[in-house]
Amino acid sequence: MILLEYEKQTFLDLVEADVLLVCAKGLSYDRVVIRILKAYSDSGNLVLVINSSDWEEQYYKSKIEPKYLHEVASTATER
Repeated sequence: MILLEYEKQTFLDLVEADVLLVCAKGLSYDRVVIRILKAYSDSGNLVLVINSSDWEEQYYKSKIEPKYLHEVASTATER
């Protein structure tokens, strides 16, 4: 997956320090979020994805190895 220049810079800015990433629709943030999830997909790291739609949740889960996923709740009602 090749990132655009602004996506690369966003990714590099995010991995340099502890950060809170806030994304909005229309910014084409999905590739940066996938890179962040893959970069921090280690049991020693905590990454929270909050307020995503069911479609987005399934999309991101499909891009991450199952051994790195930990689900407490499996339905929107439980969340």
